[in-house]
Amino acid sequence: MPPKPPPLPLPSQLPTLLSGSEDLLELGPIIKRIHVTKQHDAFLRGLEKEVVEREGEIEGVCRENYQEFISSVEKLLKVRQGTVNLKVRAMSLNEDIQKSGAVLAAKRKELLDAKKVAQNLDETIETLQACLRVLDLNNKVTKLIEDRQYFAALKALDSLALTSQIPILPAHFLTQILSTLPASKNLIKTSVLKEMKTWLFDIREIEAEVGKKSFEGMDLRIRRWKVRLAKDIEKGGAGQSAGKGPGVGSSLELTVSERHEYDVIDNAQVKVDFKPLLQCIHIYDSMDSVEELQLNYQSDRRAQSALILSQSTTFSLASLTQLLSQIIGFFVIESHVIRETSYPIPFRSETEVEDLWEGMLEKTVEFVKQGLNTCEDLEIYLGVKKKVEGFVMILEGLGYSVAQLNSLLYTLFERYAALLHRYFRSTFQKIVASDDYQPLEVEGAEDFEIVLKTCWFPRGGEWSIEDLREMATSKQRYRFPFSKTYYDSCQQIRRFVDEYYRFAEGINVHDRDIDEVLRKAIDLLLIEQVSNEINKRASLAANKLSVSQLAQIIINVLFFEVACEELEGVLVTLKSTQRGSTTLQSLTSFNITLDHAKQLILQSICQKLDNLDFPQYDWVSWVAPSEAEGEATPSEEMNGMIAYLKTVMDSNFDILGEQGGVKEGVWRGAIQHVAEGLMSYLSEREPLKMSHYGLGWLAVDVRYLVSQATELGFEGENTGFVLEELSQTVDVLLSPNMLEFLTPEFKSSFWPAVNPKVVQSVLIKVRPFSSSSCGEIEF
Repeated sequence: MPPKPPPLPLPSQLPTLLSGSEDLLELGPIIKRIHVTKQHDAFLRGLEKEVVEREGEIEGVCRENYQEFISSVEKLLKVRQGTVNLKVRAMSLNEDIQKSGAVLAAKRKELLDAKKVAQNLDETIETLQACLRVLDLNNKVTKLIEDRQYFAALKALDSLALTSQIPILPAHFLTQILSTLPASKNLIKTSVLKEMKTWLFDIREIEAEVGKKSFEGMDLRIRRWKVRLAKDIEKGGAGQSAGKGPGVGSSLELTVSERHEYDVIDNAQVKVDFKPLLQCIHIYDSMDSVEELQLNYQSDRRAQSALILSQSTTFSLASLTQLLSQIIGFFVIESHVIRETSYPIPFRSETEVEDLWEGMLEKTVEFVKQGLNTCEDLEIYLGVKKKVEGFVMILEGLGYSVAQLNSLLYTLFERYAALLHRYFRSTFQKIVASDDYQPLEVEGAEDFEIVLKTCWFPRGGEWSIEDLREMATSKQRYRFPFSKTYYDSCQQIRRFVDEYYRFAEGINVHDRDIDEVLRKAIDLLLIEQVSNEINKRASLAANKLSVSQLAQIIINVLFFEVACEELEGVLVTLKSTQRGSTTLQSLTSFNITLDHAKQLILQSICQKLDNLDFPQYDWVSWVAPSEAEGEATPSEEMNGMIAYLKTVMDSNFDILGEQGGVKEGVWRGAIQHVAEGLMSYLSEREPLKMSHYGLGWLAVDVRYLVSQATELGFEGENTGFVLEELSQTVDVLLSPNMLEFLTPEFKSSFWPAVNPKVVQSVLIKVRPFSSSSCGEIEF
């Protein structure tokens, strides 16, 4: 047990207790300590003592202020008496007031009761008015739905739903009103969905017209752009000369086309109102049911896309146009829906639209391929290409992938090129087969100009356009060097190129591929159907054709060579880029045909020469040519052959002039043929014997033949090896210094073409008649 605290001295405690402090925290410990130390009696004694001392102090103070205190007490007693009187008076007045206010209280109670009844009436009226407002709002919702103001009706329903917060409405009334809200919302959803489905049905009928207007708009853009390019070419602008310019869809064309905007869904003929769809989306979005609407819309559009494809069963240009128009309309609508409903959350999934596009595209491509599988009509191919090309441009402009369509266009292009080649192959065959081998004649300046514009001519010199114009001055009937075959062929070549690029224009493949295909196609036509056919027909009918006809073939081939050279330039001009060159292999083929034609005409002339009397000589004559009557002249046979050659050349080859060296070549060949015949007398067994003078008569004809060759410009090696050998051999045999032939220096200088064996053979024939001065020559 803890020790008790020591007692505190009372004198120190009493001032604290009598200080009047209200701080119990200070008094508590003091009183507790007095209690614990059991100093109660001492404390009380000290307290009484302190009270006595304090009373003494008070009495001292009172003695000092006694009179003032007595005066104050008297005043206080007077005031008290007045207060009592006032109280009595107040009691009296109160009784009077109570009596007079009893009536007033009754009146007041009646007034309060009346006010309570009025307040109840006001509350009832207010409640009824609130109910009427709710009923009016409910009727307004029904009216708005009937008036197809669905969003306003939905907002009214939201306002109606807030009536539950109005405390004055009866609970059963609120329950009845609120129970109708879900049905009203469902009615709005059903109504807007029905309108959207009606709209979908209507646009299914409009889509074909939208596609048709899209085609018309694209055709207008293409025509406008072609006019623009033509103007640029005339002015030499845009870096254009005669090559290809930027196509439709290029950045330059798009910039120009922006000034001629054509809205295919909002114009004088077609107006597509998207309000039903947008309204439906807005209503469903307000009701947090957009996903439900998306699924519904996707299902309907997928069904419509399938319906579009199912309607096209039989392929024709009209059915394809209808199909493509509907597809264009379908995706023009879809693109507009994607753009208009992309904010804040996309309504139409681009992936879903792309899937629809890929599916429809695949079936459309297959439809076209199957439809054209057995078609051989070039016009149908052109019509299909035009429609598909416009289809590609329109859908590519909308942002859809058109890789399959570009592949389809290239497939169509390959088929078209093959059909075109087949068609023109038969055309060229007929042209070559119908050749009459006569120069083309036309009447009238107009026809003359048409031929000049159609055919290709040399750039200058003979047969050039300028030369032909000079020769044709003041004539009514115009004659061209070539036959109708060349004119018809040029006409068909130009048509072939036009038809080719008519289809190839706008196809989105590598331009160099198209240019190369054209080059190969033209090469193939010219080689197989023109050059080879001319060669073949000339070979088969060589024995039946006259020299003039063979000469006409040569002239035609020469012009075809000119055409090949000019065509190379034309093809370079038509290329997408003018860089590089174009080489036609058909030029080589025509060179071969020309050489063959030269051989044929030479063979024909040689056959005619062989049918003439060939010079015969008196090989054992003892009369020298110088001793004959008159001057030594060539034999009649030699004169006859040379006269024949001059007549043939003048009548058939004058028109050729120096073209291709044909005339020169035929002359040289014919002279060579005659020289070979004369050479055979020296190199072959017959005649067995030959006098020196008989050899002299041969030398007269040889020299005459050489002189004719010289007149024609054939000198030295240009005379031909056989004639040169013949001339030098005769010179050696008639030379007084024949032994010099055995000297290599003399032989290489004067008689390089002489064959020693031929000389030896002739000497053997001449030996029986030779003089002893000649001696024996050892080879």
